[in-house]
Amino acid sequence: MHRLARPALVACLALVACRPDPIPVPAHPHDPPPASAASAASAASAGPGAEARKLVAAGALLLDVQPAPEFAAKHIEGAKNVPADDIDGRLDELQKLTNNDPNRPIVVYCATGGRSKQIKKLLEVAGWKQVFDLGATANW
Repeated sequence: MHRLARPALVACLALVACRPDPIPVPAHPHDPPPASAASAASAASAGPGAEARKLVAAGALLLDVQPAPEFAAKHIEGAKNVPADDIDGRLDELQKLTNNDPNRPIVVYCATGGRSKQIKKLLEVAGWKQVFDLGATANW
């Protein structure tokens, strides 16, 4: 039993030691959290959705890269659908949607955030300068 417990304990300690920032804990349960934790909490509450909504309200293209059936089932109102698998062949359409303006912001999203991350990189390589990855639809 000790032979198995020691490597497991070492692995757990290594994972804890690799944590980038410790979570600040108040000295007393009734003390307020440190200022850095409070500001981080307020920034997190704003999240990517607040920034995306602000960009779209200012004229950014809202681009859903889900496959058409997923888009039909659930999408954000006002979004244009260009599925990730089709995007290479539809860059001309995206140019029209952005009025041939490489500086027009694009907010890209999908169901879980995986495809949108890849498409953000592709759009940047294709010349768009302001591509924001909302990630998952739920972040809206």
